Amino acid sequence: MSQTPNKEDANTQSSSIIRQLQENKPGIEKSREVVIDKNGQKVIRVTKKRRVAMTEEEQQHKKRHSLKKFSIFSALSVIILIAAGILFFMVRASSMSSPSYAAAKQSELSQAWGADVKIDGLSIENFQMRVVSLTATFPENSNIEKIELRGVRGDIGLRSYINGVLAGDILNVDYAKITLRDTTSAIRIPRFEGEQMWEFKRISCKEFIVGFTGNKAPFTLKSSAYMYPSSPGNHTLYLGQDTERPSELTLRGWETPITAMKGAIQISRTGLSHISLSGDIGTNASISLDGDAMEGTSPQGNLNIESSGVALSLLTNKNISGFLDAQTRKDPMSLNKTAVKAQFKLPYGDLQQPEVTGELTLRNIRLSKLPAFAYLINSLPKDKVDKYISPTFSQGNITLTHMPDGGTKIDLVNLNEFTVFEAKGSIIIGTDNSLSGNLSLGVPTRITSQKYTDQIPDPIFDDDHRTSWLNISLKGTVETPGDNADELEAKAAELRKMRGTDEAPITPTLPGTQTTDGGNLPASPSSAFPSLHDPVQTDAPDVRQFENTLNIN
Repeated sequence: MSQTPNKEDANTQSSSIIRQLQENKPGIEKSREVVIDKNGQKVIRVTKKRRVAMTEEEQQHKKRHSLKKFSIFSALSVIILIAAGILFFMVRASSMSSPSYAAAKQSELSQAWGADVKIDGLSIENFQMRVVSLTATFPENSNIEKIELRGVRGDIGLRSYINGVLAGDILNVDYAKITLRDTTSAIRIPRFEGEQMWEFKRISCKEFIVGFTGNKAPFTLKSSAYMYPSSPGNHTLYLGQDTERPSELTLRGWETPITAMKGAIQISRTGLSHISLSGDIGTNASISLDGDAMEGTSPQGNLNIESSGVALSLLTNKNISGFLDAQTRKDPMSLNKTAVKAQFKLPYGDLQQPEVTGELTLRNIRLSKLPAFAYLINSLPKDKVDKYISPTFSQGNITLTHMPDGGTKIDLVNLNEFTVFEAKGSIIIGTDNSLSGNLSLGVPTRITSQKYTDQIPDPIFDDDHRTSWLNISLKGTVETPGDNADELEAKAAELRKMRGTDEAPITPTLPGTQTTDGGNLPASPSSAFPSLHDPVQTDAPDVRQFENTLNIN
């Protein structure tokens, strides 16, 4: 089909022809070309294919054919992508298992830690990362000497292959050991500045050890452990949660280790921000430690100790059980009272055993082997003697202090067995186990006054109308304790002669006899007879006469 153009210009003719072609819709345009007609004019020849309506079956066939071609194309695309992915992961895994990758990681970690890092047996296969061993040796200005990891393995994800960072959920370690130095005076933590070796949500270790080189290690910790990241740069280390594996802390100077140990340690960039450990020590005894160990502080730690059932001899590092025996007791907390806690120092540096200072709550406190008890018993009625042969306090408090010369001071803060016995004073134990200090042993006046018919306590006591005190000075050693009770007895014997009162059985209180509210005879006033320890009676003529007699002898 053709049409001769009018006399319009060429642009108008072309637009007219195109418009006519668009309006002539039947059929489908197959081709077009420019030809010269018989009159020598250029015309456009358009050839169209006749449009024939397809049947429904032909349409379905065409759709199936198109879908088949698309399916084949899609399948081929997926196969190609999978093959490319597998090839990529194989190449990536191969490169990450290569010595060059391990060497690169070694270099990165060495630079980040400022340490000498060695990685052996790094391999990645089937989305699992394995490391035979990893060792980091730190410079001498660090508290950490070496870190060793063995049997490291963990499942990694796609992220590890894409960006090269070993990452996953759980990293398992068969053996981990941190070796510390016993030569630094302050805690110094290695700074890590760089990319992490791996990023896992949890690190689990079957055998975790913290110790020192040499045979006289300050302490050795052995336990199972796992660690979580708690915040950026901070981790929480849990110890002893696997009850099937042993967990213990051995301390230099203590023969008995702390066993069945459990606890948690908060690890930050500048040290151990919180330590909470507890365990058993011996039979029916337990210890709890809490505190911190931050950079710049003493490696002996800033720790508090609570204990129950622990022998006082262990906490004093002195075998004092021969004359002072006791076990610790956890002080029950009340609404207006916090738990009594003492301070605990690790045996680090020159300290050869743990050092405990501060207040301790004790139970089953027993005083014995002091000569003063023989004189005390001799001054009591025979039916009261059995309670004072080896007096025991059900509970009480003491305060431990370490002297500048290396000795230990024990202050009896509150030892009072109600209506039976009291004790106060200080016990000082020297580095050579020598004993010194002063003790006051108190017995209720109503008991000490029963031996004499005048109801006045024996002059060996210093009586305050409520309690009769036997004030003694300690001497001797821890193994063979002594006191000055014989000197007190010598002076008291002279006062008994001057007193002129013989011993006599106590007669029952007659009806109508004046008594106190407690049913006891009223205590005699102090002016009734001078006491050996009563300073206000030094002007009494009988006391002056006794002192003159002692001076002449």
